[in-house]
Amino acid sequence: MEITYKNRKLKKICTIACEAEKKFGAQMAEKIHQRIDQIAAAETVEDLVRFEIGGCHPLKGTRQG
Repeated sequence: MEITYKNRKLKKICTIACEAEKKFGAQMAEKIHQRIDQIAAAETVEDLVRFEIGGCHPLKGTRQG
């Protein structure tokens, strides 16, 4: 799947590990890059939902209650 970013600063954080580590620390940088890799590997958003990647799940019912 192709990933687009809102701005260059966000793209830099998401694509360059040392930039993410400076901004968020080593543990969070690892999680960010893991999630970006998962999104890039999926062919469609439907794949993310079907395999519940990153906590994605199909919406069911109403949001009341």
